[in-house]
Amino acid sequence: MDLRQLRYVIAVAEEGGFRPAARRLYTAQPPLSMAIRQLENELGVKLFERNTRGVIPTQAGWELVNRAHEILELIDTTREAVREGAGVRRTAVKIAVLSGELVAGELTAPILEALRSRFEGAEIFLHETTFIDQVEALRSGDVDIAFVRPPISHSDLATLPITQEPRCLIVGRQHPLAEAGRLSADEVLRLPMLDLSAPPEWARIWQLDDLRGGSLLDESTGPVRSVSGAQLALTMSNAAITMSKSTTRLSPSTAVRSLNVEGLSPSVFAVAHRRSDTRRLTRDIIDVVAAAAKEHIHLLPEGELLV
Repeated sequence: MDLRQLRYVIAVAEEGGFRPAARRLYTAQPPLSMAIRQLENELGVKLFERNTRGVIPTQAGWELVNRAHEILELIDTTREAVREGAGVRRTAVKIAVLSGELVAGELTAPILEALRSRFEGAEIFLHETTFIDQVEALRSGDVDIAFVRPPISHSDLATLPITQEPRCLIVGRQHPLAEAGRLSADEVLRLPMLDLSAPPEWARIWQLDDLRGGSLLDESTGPVRSVSGAQLALTMSNAAITMSKSTTRLSPSTAVRSLNVEGLSPSVFAVAHRRSDTRRLTRDIIDVVAAAAKEHIHLLPEGELLV
């Protein structure tokens, strides 16, 4: 019996199946199933059985799940005690956060509070990022996790969608459509868009290139890399750009107007991590974020859970 097998047992029990457990652990299903079988053979008991609800632990399985939690918790506390006794610095949790408090809308604050509570005594560092560099600190290993707004196309990164919410169109208050009511996506595709300083696959979504089938950029302003930069640029042109609705609530500006547009795909808040990062710290951060989002989703108007 080893710690890896104990983590596998917990994941299968909590996820209700081998396939979702493998996804949670970022491993393939066959080696996970084999590890469970080897553990059953070693103990001489059956740990899981299938029924109409999926895969559930047997009585012996539940006993092991409970003991496994205790063992892993004891190992964590022992590790911290030994490190503290040796004068080793406290655990550091480093998170890249796109656009600061705007990244998850009204859920950002309760998510950060949940992280402070879960990692009490740890040093939590927040690294604010912009459109162009929202995952660079993560890819370089400078942070453990990144709070992002997909799409993220880097093959060395994995993203877990947490919530989604509607997008809207933002224009300057001098724009001809500034006082318009609800619009359709087709009505806004003829509008020139702000040039975003961002990866092309990311910018094309917010600039509506995916719906238009190509770009239509306003050339009177330079590329912008932040929400405040976009708001400022809109006051100087008749361009437009899309934003998540929570951004317009949390970063209000009298210089711009927010318009509802039917037919826009939602904006997703997600957690990104390096595929090679299999540390329990990373898994714990993701679990805390998902749990906090579930508990506080009512704070995000029109928001939907994706976990």
